Amino acid sequence: MPNSTTNHEHEHFPCECHRPEYAYDDRPCPSCEEQQEREREAKREAKPTGSRENRWEIAGYGEERKAQDDAERDADNQAFSDAASRMSREDWDADNDWLASAGWGEM
Repeated sequence: MPNSTTNHEHEHFPCECHRPEYAYDDRPCPSCEEQQEREREAKREAKPTGSRENRWEIAGYGEERKAQDDAERDADNQAFSDAASRMSREDWDADNDWLASAGWGEM
């Protein structure tokens, strides 16, 4: 006969991180530790996601979204190029002074 005082803890918490022995510690419980190790292993085995094309592929976007992204990037680059071509030397110096004062270096 089941105990009527069972709290069904396993139904409410997927792991043991809520238990007192882990409550005041930064370390994960054994089940979370295993899950984290599985995730790290899966990342090591996955294809590198450095390329833009691969990121779009993983995210599930199609060619249309890639083309839209390219068009937006080209428009941004063209706008910057247009603005930069109209800047005087004094404008560049003022921008560089502002960037340097903000700790960002120069353009």
